[in-house]
Amino acid sequence: MKSRTAVLISLATIMVLGLAGTVAAAGFGGFRGGMNEPGAMPRMMETQDLSEEQATQIAAIESAAYSKMRDLRIELMDRTHELRNLLFLKADEGLVLAKRAEIEHIQAALKAIQEETRGQVNALLTEEQLALHREGAFGASAKRARPGMKAFTR
Repeated sequence: MKSRTAVLISLATIMVLGLAGTVAAAGFGGFRGGMNEPGAMPRMMETQDLSEEQATQIAAIESAAYSKMRDLRIELMDRTHELRNLLFLKADEGLVLAKRAEIEHIQAALKAIQEETRGQVNALLTEEQLALHREGAFGASAKRARPGMKAFTR
């Protein structure tokens, strides 16, 4: 009887570990939305009937925004790392507040670029395309958006 129990426990352990490995390999998922979702640009072109000219202009706008934001994101990572070190070393509160202010300034600059980019893309769309865009018709993620996330689907 003891050997049968040991075999059952061993099989159950193997099954649990096998399932855990499968779940871990699948990843956690997470929020993906808007133009960051894989295939969003081609889907946007299909569902909104973008002309080649619109698609080319939107791609240029997105590339320019990426170039502007890339350096700011790197700077943000550097400042965040510096803040963590200050907090770890229990530095003077004035230094910590100054570093947080730098981080907030960079975050505001990133947000301004995002809003500028959204405005430039929206300016290229027709009224019908804008209506589809606002309804979230170009991506499934917009349809899944929680009420507080509606701002990201404008």
